[in-house]
Amino acid sequence: MYETVTAAFMPEYFGWDAAGEYPVLFIEDLSSAEWPPPWTDKKIERVKETVSQINHTSAPDFVGSLAAEKDRHSGWYAVAQSPDGFASLGIASRDWIDTYLSSLVEAENAAEWEGNQLLHLDIRSDNLCLVGPQVKVVDWNLARVGNGKYDLLFWLPSLNLEGGPDPWDVTVAEPEMLAAIAGFFARQAPQPDPWEGSTVRQFQREQLEVALPWACKALGIPEPDLLQ
Repeated sequence: MYETVTAAFMPEYFGWDAAGEYPVLFIEDLSSAEWPPPWTDKKIERVKETVSQINHTSAPDFVGSLAAEKDRHSGWYAVAQSPDGFASLGIASRDWIDTYLSSLVEAENAAEWEGNQLLHLDIRSDNLCLVGPQVKVVDWNLARVGNGKYDLLFWLPSLNLEGGPDPWDVTVAEPEMLAAIAGFFARQAPQPDPWEGSTVRQFQREQLEVALPWACKALGIPEPDLLQ
């Protein structure tokens, strides 16, 4: 990606070395850049503009399809097969799950994954910084081509957790994709942490507590009863 994509949001690329035990990537020094949070309205707008620029940048031929991997980026289908893990989070009662899970599965199935827009697929504060007015985006290993709205939708729950606005005040309406993203967090959060000392599952649970009520609001169904 660094070799192929030329854009203002890409850090300057100097090369890489695979001679040692681990490959090493050389890009511009961003240690003096501004790494949010805290967030301001101006910073949020700059990131939104940058996400749009990413989505409208030509993708290299080697970038894979988001649609081909949609099961990795959603999850209500898995919760429906085995709801105990989701129920154990204490976010929704069994009655709520029994009543509304099918609506979330239906919405997720209707999500539009296809598209020809470039996606970073992991827009979060730890993957972006500001160098003056320019947003620089790092960590491109997940890049895919698909529905560009995914990038903005995926970012907003973590933005809210970092003191940003309610997500429904920032983004366009895409309730089916939003349901799928909430499903991803619902499937992942109950899983064991991938390594000792990891906080990734706790962070996914926290994002779920933002994304799921947002999805319910967008779909017109009651929010999870244990979060109300």
